[in-house]
Amino acid sequence: MTQYKYHLDKTSNKFNCPKCNKKRFVKYVETETNHYAESHYGRCDRETNCGYALYPYNNSIVSYEYVNTPPVKLSYIEKETLQNSLNKYEIKIKTNHTLKCHPELNRSLAKNICLIQINMSLKS
Repeated sequence: MTQYKYHLDKTSNKFNCPKCNKKRFVKYVETETNHYAESHYGRCDRETNCGYALYPYNNSIVSYEYVNTPPVKLSYIEKETLQNSLNKYEIKIKTNHTLKCHPELNRSLAKNICLIQINMSLKS
């Protein structure tokens, strides 16, 4: 990752712009010390109206280091588990809905009611 000697202040601190004198100016900060650069180095947030931007001299690279990220370990589920979870999905949905609407029924009775409804809709 490239790390420059100066970067724009990431905080919400705003200063008066040297050009337009509005409080919309973001100063540059020295990376190593976290101190502000001289007061005229920075960028005005009013890009279209003011457009003031002055970069510090000697904006050299402090360190250039490649960060190698480890590969993401993928995880899988068994194909059989996937198939079983999708098996009779419509029946599971209808059974849960029936139980929600009729809490007095037990699960096996609600499942049988749903199977009858599905069979009747297939015959139609």
